[in-house]
Amino acid sequence: MSDSTYDSQMMAAGQPGADWFADTPRRSLTALRDRTDDPELRALLGDVIEGRRPVRDLASSAGFGRVAEAGLTAYRHFLETASSQELAALAQEAQRQGVAAGILSLNQNISVEGM
Repeated sequence: MSDSTYDSQMMAAGQPGADWFADTPRRSLTALRDRTDDPELRALLGDVIEGRRPVRDLASSAGFGRVAEAGLTAYRHFLETASSQELAALAQEAQRQGVAAGILSLNQNISVEGM
């Protein structure tokens, strides 16, 4: 099943947050495409965004692997050095975005313990 078919099926099924799931990854991939200096990765991201190639093709891309590794390294460093206040603010923002997208109910709590 293509990603665009998956998006359409989620929307048609009225899944909570379906529009968020359809739009947010597309915006993220577009931002990555617009910021990368790697022409091969830029072309691949363009093809994925336009539906000519599946998202799975990113997993085997060396360029995407380098970007993902750098991002995960930076995020791991943030988690290791962030104050408890910064982590709590991050958890609150994640909860706010999840509620706004219809993914979380208002009574769910996101814990930063163990991060």
